Amino acid sequence: MKNLDLSALNTGNVKDMSGMFCGCGVKSLNLMNFNTRNVNNMTHMFFRCLNISNLDLKSFDTRNVSDINGLFAGCKNLTNVDVSSFNTKNVFFMKCLFFNCEKITNVNLSNFNTKNVDDMSSMFQSCTNLRTVDLSSFDTTNVINMSGMFAFCKCLVNLDLSSFRTDNLIYMHDMFSGCVSLYNLNMSSFNCSNGKKLKSDGFVSILDFIGLGKMFKQCVSLTNVKISAIDSRNPQFMDDLRHCGAKNLKIYIKKNN
Repeated sequence: MKNLDLSALNTGNVKDMSGMFCGCGVKSLNLMNFNTRNVNNMTHMFFRCLNISNLDLKSFDTRNVSDINGLFAGCKNLTNVDVSSFNTKNVFFMKCLFFNCEKITNVNLSNFNTKNVDDMSSMFQSCTNLRTVDLSSFDTTNVINMSGMFAFCKCLVNLDLSSFRTDNLIYMHDMFSGCVSLYNLNMSSFNCSNGKKLKSDGFVSILDFIGLGKMFKQCVSLTNVKISAIDSRNPQFMDDLRHCGAKNLKIYIKKNN
């Protein structure tokens, strides 16, 4: 099956669309008449839809959705996705949202309301062709997990996260790991003091791998990094940064925090 037309489907009473098209082999979906007003769960809705290249979701009403974990994860041939109408004010979980969307080069999330989100881990992980992403509108005040958020985004060159607020952030290991082309990184508003290496009874435990571990691993092109004064005094953070593998690393410290 190459095409699936669901324009006549009445979904007005549906509350859960998790995994709805998981693993489907179709090349196109007509969802223009989907009524999603009462849906609260869209977890993995399009997970591993390997043949779909375009998704037009501008008709989706997501005002009641709380979970979009892995919504497009594994859509390896997805090049365009329109989420301009998404209302995410009630969303708490965005983990793996675009995980392994290998062909996406840019994504517009300027309309996203992220004030209630607490998990953004692996959100763009393995988006190997992602070149630009504007997250200046993101409210990250309540986020506790950003681990692997940009891991293996091999084509990202510039990343401005200066608007991020991270006072509640705990998990950030591998956040930029494998970003081999990343040249400019602005994280001058970050406070990574909560992301400490954890130990149990004096022994290194599995919890040792959360927090800050390998945050900048293989960021070999990293040249200009802007950090906060509070992070410049964090030994583990600075050690992680200085061992990123970059030969021309320059660190600029924002003094007013």
